Order: sequence, then C-alpha cells, then structure tokens
Amino acid sequence: MPQRDESILLMEACHVAQVAAIEQACFSEPWSEAAFRSELTNPQALTLVALREGQVAGFVNIAFAADTADINTVAVGAAYRRQGIGKRLLLAMEAWMEGQVSTYFLEVRQSNAPAIALYQSLGYRQVGVRPRYYHKPDEDGLLMRKDVEKG
Repeated sequence: MPQRDESILLMEACHVAQVAAIEQACFSEPWSEAAFRSELTNPQALTLVALREGQVAGFVNIAFAADTADINTVAVGAAYRRQGIGKRLLLAMEAWMEGQVSTYFLEVRQSNAPAIALYQSLGYRQVGVRPRYYHKPDEDGLLMRKDVEKG
C-alpha cells in the first residue's frame, strides 16, 4: 500500500531538478538535468515520479517503440529505500503502458542484488549478459526481460 501522501504521476518541469539529483546520487554515470528535461517533450518516452510529502522520492524512465520498452533508469532516493517505492513505480509504469507494450527490457549491474531481486519478483528474467556494460567501476550488466499480455 502507498505510504501517507504518496502519489505517482508524470514527471513535470518542476520535478526535473529533484529527479536529476536522485540520479546523480545513485549512479556513477548519471543522466544530466538537461537529459531529463528533454524527456518532457519526447513522445517515445515516459517518466513517472513517486512523490512523498511533495518531494520526489523516486522515478522511472522508459523509452518505447512499437510494442517494446527499454527501462532506461529507475532510482529511489536513499531516504525512501526499502519502502516499496521502486516496485510501485514499476507497476504504475506497466499500468500506464498497458495495451501498448508487451515486452520490457532493462540492464542491471550484476552486483545490484536488491534491484535484481525486485525485478525477479515482478516477473523479469535474465536473458543475457553484457560484458563490461557499466563503468566506474567496470562491471557486467545483466539483461533482463519481461513479457506482458498486450490488450
């Protein structure tokens, strides 16, 4: 169940700086604030934010074409982790894209056990390995896939 005063909605311009700050804190090669700002007008992208007490607690960004989507980035701020926000974001993303997307792909660092466990709990399965996909530090990326019923 969502926590008190939590909502998930489309990212708006007023959220971009907070989204970029979470991205910066979570990833060694983060997207820039300008990159997130450009997603506001990208018709082939969706960025959802989880708001808690008016602050961005986490977000998910996907790119989609035809009936396939790539989860580009998903992150939850340190103060909000282990509260189910990541799971709610991913489920909201699927609900938002219902009927449009039948296959989701993502890459995750092989050492990111909490994220891998979350993805597996939602039905994602490993379908490949991308050697040295990540940098700072160099690490393999696990390619994961989830198929959903379309329509």
